[in-house]
Amino acid sequence: MGAATSYGYQGEVWRIEIRAGKAELDAWNLRTFGNFERMVCAVILHTLDTIRFAVPTGDTEASRWPDHPLWSLASKAAENALAPYSTAVEHGKVVEGLRANMIEHFQDLLPGLIASYGHLRGYQSGDLAAVLDMVGTEIRRYATKNPRAMANKFQRAADRYALLR
Repeated sequence: MGAATSYGYQGEVWRIEIRAGKAELDAWNLRTFGNFERMVCAVILHTLDTIRFAVPTGDTEASRWPDHPLWSLASKAAENALAPYSTAVEHGKVVEGLRANMIEHFQDLLPGLIASYGHLRGYQSGDLAAVLDMVGTEIRRYATKNPRAMANKFQRAADRYALLR
């Protein structure tokens, strides 16, 4: 990768390792070496994009911290090196699978969130229809009173999941 002294390091950076453990392999539905071999470029590039080395700032939200310059160099080097081996067809399948995983994740969260919220608002388990009506009414009220905030929430979601469209 070359000398990295301008970023506060001494000497050369020989390698940056990207590890895909069981959770990552399961998330990509990679069960065989052949599957992994076909998807290795996408896995590495996605990992470099989602797990990063950041520079802490005064912001308490780490997701807003800028990438460390060394990480930016490593990501760009990997992207350039892997570009000839990456395929759009496989990428489309990966995006579709990741989008389905995220939808499933939110579907798993919603019942628990709604039950907890309903309970804290004084509802019982037999009041599900009333809880759903209450939640719908509150969300519509919020969106009507705070259209800019709601639009910002949608935009943040669109930005966060842009690669999954």
